[in-house]
Amino acid sequence: MVRVGIYLISLGILILVLGEITFPLNTTIHVNNSSMYVIPPWYERAKVSVNSGSFLIVYRNYTYILLVKGSITIKPASILYGLGNASILLEGYKIFYNQSYIVVGIFLIIVGVVVEILKLKRRGDQQFF
Repeated sequence: MVRVGIYLISLGILILVLGEITFPLNTTIHVNNSSMYVIPPWYERAKVSVNSGSFLIVYRNYTYILLVKGSITIKPASILYGLGNASILLEGYKIFYNQSYIVVGIFLIIVGVVVEILKLKRRGDQQFF
């Protein structure tokens, strides 16, 4: 007999665990005379270093920072505008970068528990008759 409920519970727990883990994968991107670059949201943080030129970093809440020389560590999902040369070090790769994995994981766990309870109840009813 296939235990579908156990598989669903295990898959839900696996999704929750993988969503909380930050993998130590780093990527360096060099931006040369780019008018716009979107920093991907699946990284935990980004370190932007301007070598020459000027760049405007726009955050999600529409606040901005003008970076002419030097470096700054920012959160992902920001947009980089400007002309010149810059290096972006992306750190901390996340498989699930938004919060919807929590809902999916908990939903799978609940469905798995319900399936297992219904199987146990049905099996218990058959034993007494």
